[in-house]
Amino acid sequence: MRRMYIVFLILIFISLLVKVTVYGANVKKNKSAQYENWQNVSIIQLIATPERFHNKFVLVIGFVNLKFEGDAVYLSEEHYKHGLTKDAVWLNLTEEIGKNKEQYNGKYCLIMGKFNAKRNGHMGAFSGEIGDIERFVVNER
Repeated sequence: MRRMYIVFLILIFISLLVKVTVYGANVKKNKSAQYENWQNVSIIQLIATPERFHNKFVLVIGFVNLKFEGDAVYLSEEHYKHGLTKDAVWLNLTEEIGKNKEQYNGKYCLIMGKFNAKRNGHMGAFSGEIGDIERFVVNER
């Protein structure tokens, strides 16, 4: 009787191990598929050929300004300092990012979101918009 009990426990353990392994593989597969359609682009590409990236998921790195009526990612800090908004893309921030603006403001950041060539931010001053932001991190280099 005891031997059957031990065999039963071993079978349960093996079946749980198989389920966990299969589940883990599916999670990894879904994570990589989630980022499969992302395009790593420069702000220059978005500005020069906005129609090419309209409604596409993009990943950009640029200088971030997050201030009233000026939430945008610029080609560089110099472009921001000189007010070159056409060399920047408006950012439609999530509520969470909006609460943590000081963490990102005035820094180079990596941003992943959906590009909209037809929306140009405050008073149409920018060259498109990135919304549906999924990732926003300081680029520590």
